Amino acid sequence: MSDVHDKNGANLTPKENGSGKVRYDKARGIPEIVRQHAISAPDTIAVISDDTRLTYRELDR
Repeated sequence: MSDVHDKNGANLTPKENGSGKVRYDKARGIPEIVRQHAISAPDTIAVISDDTRLTYRELDR
């Protein structure tokens, strides 16, 4: 997955902290992070549940 940046160049990509958990800038919020991924990598899989997969493009609708 490539890094996602906002319009000011701030990195919005969540970073793994070594514990398996992902850290992200809570001030930006998940909707903005998803929106930025939808812009930069729209066809990347965002969600997998059972046999259903959604891309960032589909998630951002």
